[in-house]
Amino acid sequence: MTAETADFAAVLRTERERRGLSLRQLAAASGLSVTYLWGLETRRKPAAGLTLRAFRAVSAALGCGYGSMLMLYWWQSADQREER
Repeated sequence: MTAETADFAAVLRTERERRGLSLRQLAAASGLSVTYLWGLETRRKPAAGLTLRAFRAVSAALGCGYGSMLMLYWWQSADQREER
């Protein structure tokens, strides 16, 4: 798993839990499978890896625009790099 996928996993879980969504609800809203989302959240590499399509779908499903999700992702990545 790449560092980018791991960083996105942290953002995904935080934002999903903050909004009170289950993985099933997020899957239904994003059009992605529960298995794929679970793989991202648990940092197991999904078969397809993290794709731009998945990133956009999750951003829209969480109700934060693509730009907002990019900022959340960037901040999380920066925080994790500082910890390393």
